[in-house]
Amino acid sequence: QWVRDGSENVPFLLSPNEREIVFEVTSPNFDGLVAMMKPDESWVARWQGITTFVPGCYALRVRGTLPEQHRQTLEENGARYHNLDDTSAMRPE
Repeated sequence: QWVRDGSENVPFLLSPNEREIVFEVTSPNFDGLVAMMKPDESWVARWQGITTFVPGCYALRVRGTLPEQHRQTLEENGARYHNLDDTSAMRPE
């Protein structure tokens, strides 16, 4: 879907027909899922801090981090990167 349509949440990062970038900025390794239909009325959206996101399904935790160049793109467009990977805290240095 992201390859075909891009992303309404981050259109400056995921534009339609950019297969390579979709694989760079998404991960098949995630735990937990929340779905929301009315972000402005949803307690789940408030709990997750996603009240401004479009209706849809969202991962609670993602393994992996976004490459630096894509984090910079988010920052340049006024979006904040939320690292949902808590496995790094469990890995020994």
